[in-house]
Amino acid sequence: MYACEVAFNNAICNLNSSVFTSQQKAAKAYGVVKSIIQERLASCQSHTIAHQHQQQLTLEQEDFLVQWILEDDSCAQPPTHTCIQEMATCFLHMNHNSVPLGNEWISQFLSQQPCIASDVGQTIKTPRAQAASPDVIRTSLELFV
Repeated sequence: MYACEVAFNNAICNLNSSVFTSQQKAAKAYGVVKSIIQERLASCQSHTIAHQHQQQLTLEQEDFLVQWILEDDSCAQPPTHTCIQEMATCFLHMNHNSVPLGNEWISQFLSQQPCIASDVGQTIKTPRAQAASPDVIRTSLELFV
């Protein structure tokens, strides 16, 4: 489930359990849009759920991609756009789907995933890379021994 969906669900849950006295307070507490809380309370589906039948990947597969990207990023090796698209293509083959991903798939996927959009494809900054000489690393490690 996307992070924003979790925020909406938590806001609605806390609103229903009287933690918040108004939709405005719940929306502000979770950093979400009040009008979407109103729609959800009126039993409208989220955009993601309503259009799931149009997606090439399942929500679970997209969630897996997000977690994979975040795990790789935590190891200072965020995957490139090409790697992400290759992983998504593997999922398509698992789904017995031979329709290729569109040219804009990666940018649309990243725009729907604000928690990863800034991580993907970022390389290490040049000054930081240049500062990582063997002597500097050895000196740093000696401080911990």
